[in-house]
Amino acid sequence: MDEYFYPRLGREFSRYSDEEHQFAGIDVSVGKARFDEKLKVRGCLNQAYGWPSFEVSFVNRAGEVQNGWFASPLSTDYYAFIGVYSYGTDENAISDSNAISACNVLWVRKQDVVDAVERLTGFRKMKKDAAELREDPFVDSEGKGRVRYPHRKFWLTFSSRLAEQPVNLVFPRDELRRLPHTRCFVITRDGVKKEG
Repeated sequence: MDEYFYPRLGREFSRYSDEEHQFAGIDVSVGKARFDEKLKVRGCLNQAYGWPSFEVSFVNRAGEVQNGWFASPLSTDYYAFIGVYSYGTDENAISDSNAISACNVLWVRKQDVVDAVERLTGFRKMKKDAAELREDPFVDSEGKGRVRYPHRKFWLTFSSRLAEQPVNLVFPRDELRRLPHTRCFVITRDGVKKEG
């Protein structure tokens, strides 16, 4: 990303790894826009990031339910969902940057997602549904639960078997691409191609 993508955008960029920026939800700034990068390799190597999810709540180390990064008032302006394409199929081998053939990046403006949730369901109702899902006694045998909405644009999922027990808002990639400020890029060593 730092070598083949951000420098080609024609705007100054900075990457942050310090605690202050990380707690504020900022991995990279491009001009004045602040990005939280979401990279997924496990289970989706060599394909676009098809089901981006936004963390609504989780359980911290003290066992307390907390707002997740999407429901918190962080400084994030955009999320960058990054899918990795590799010359091989071994998910453990891509730590070597030479193994990466391309990246697919979906830029999504946080406010667009908040507005879509508000318009279609209501942000407060979504958070209430997330809390109720966490307490649902009918979570399946895999420790998973789901709330589907009539509009079918997004849904909530709960995973009780994961350490953080997250409740996530899942948006299909195609729905996110319909939002007004969403951009999709394919990055290779040869250049950056904007899709749609």
